[in-house]
Amino acid sequence: MRAICNRWRLLCIIAALGLFLPRCDSAPPPGPDPRAAAQAYLTALKAGDYQTCYRMLVETDLVHGSLDGFLGQVPMAPNVERRWFGQMEAATEYRLGEVSQAGDEAIVPVNVTTPNLVLWERMLGARNQTAQAVQSAAESQLADGDYPRLAYRDRIVMVREGDEWRLLAGFAQRERVARMHERALSAYHQMEYDEALNLYHQILERIGKVPFSGSGELADRLGREMKRVEAARAGAGAARSYLPRLVLKNVTTKEAVSGSPAMFGLLVNTGDAALDEVRLTVSYRSDAGKVVYTETHTPIALPLEFTDFDVPIVPFRPGESRPIGIALTAPLDIQQQNKPQLTVSGVIFSQAPPAHPKLAAGPAMPARPAAVGAQTKPGASVPAILPSPALTAVPPATPTPKARKTTRHRRHRHGAAAP
Repeated sequence: MRAICNRWRLLCIIAALGLFLPRCDSAPPPGPDPRAAAQAYLTALKAGDYQTCYRMLVETDLVHGSLDGFLGQVPMAPNVERRWFGQMEAATEYRLGEVSQAGDEAIVPVNVTTPNLVLWERMLGARNQTAQAVQSAAESQLADGDYPRLAYRDRIVMVREGDEWRLLAGFAQRERVARMHERALSAYHQMEYDEALNLYHQILERIGKVPFSGSGELADRLGREMKRVEAARAGAGAARSYLPRLVLKNVTTKEAVSGSPAMFGLLVNTGDAALDEVRLTVSYRSDAGKVVYTETHTPIALPLEFTDFDVPIVPFRPGESRPIGIALTAPLDIQQQNKPQLTVSGVIFSQAPPAHPKLAAGPAMPARPAAVGAQTKPGASVPAILPSPALTAVPPATPTPKARKTTRHRRHRHGAAAP
């Protein structure tokens, strides 16, 4: 997982001690009505008033190191890093449904429409394009409203504490899910599909049994990932048959710039399928031809998750050639006494997105519940609910969402610099 910046961690510690967050007496309290409290939370979220959002959490989340966790993973907000947070939140719309209450717990259903980040990032992928170019294109399309959208059903879980209803973020549960998710992603990139799917099923079962605010988004996102893993497993046989279509040319073994032994060459896709992942195996053979050691590398591995447009998502296309360089990891005596042989040992087919990102908004939401943060045009039938003036002004030194602890940028590749 990505390490959190020390400066931001210090910020959270200071804020938790009450030295950073000024008390805002004008901020709306959670209140006695769970639906009104949920709407107050979303209104504060749309206004960027994270102090108010944080103070609306239940006690169990507050004692769970929740300021740090809250700023890194704001419940109900888009799953993006700080750079994109404000823009993506502005493009997200929430519509509240009717409350279901059982004792001191209430669930407020929320219909959410937001940018489809994983699909959008894949649409922007282009060979030899820099991350800066992809990010610039994303910003332009975001400003024009020309991006794919996703609609899903979520929930806000409110818990009554005393006379007030407060939001259950479920940070402890989220941490357990994050650890299992990392293992599932690792299994997928190792092409251990049964293990990955078993973990995804466990995650979704856990989320379903113990709901928390934003658990609907998490279940929807991980459910879509699971479908892609299922597709990879279903195509495993065809993937094995496709291996001869990948040709390695001009393979040499020599020192990399670092001085470590490495193998270099050219990988050519002579087939008719685009690939999300290519696995190579280095086999060390004795003079008698016996394999005495193997190591695997994935020079091409596209993530299942959104990468904040940091990584151009470009499948290995038919007819394309890519130079490869892999650092050898076998023990030195193995390398000195045996001959290395490089072969293609596994692939994952790419699942192509639609041709153009200009898609209609998601399914129409019921007009009866109020919308929070709706971006309506003149003549639209659904009115927008704007934040109150008291929430619009961001108080001095307001903390902003921080870089999340995430595995999304793991490339699952072993590279070597050319000599």
